Amino acid sequence: MDDELAALVLEVFQGVLAKPNISPDDDFFNLGGNSVKAVKVADQLGARLGRTISPMLILLSPNARDLAITIASTDEPGMQ
Repeated sequence: MDDELAALVLEVFQGVLAKPNISPDDDFFNLGGNSVKAVKVADQLGARLGRTISPMLILLSPNARDLAITIASTDEPGMQ
């Protein structure tokens, strides 16, 4: 796993959820995340990474560690 990517995902989660003490294994939705916040996370990550990130990836990988792995391994059109 790319530690830099995982740190970025965690930083975005913390900002969107307004919670500074999130662990890489904490579930985005259990921390108060919802579909609107998932779109914000996807938009912010996409802007920082220079690619499109589907909010669906957050549903599939709701913690920062797994989402970083998913983003790093995803190269299918429409799921980037």
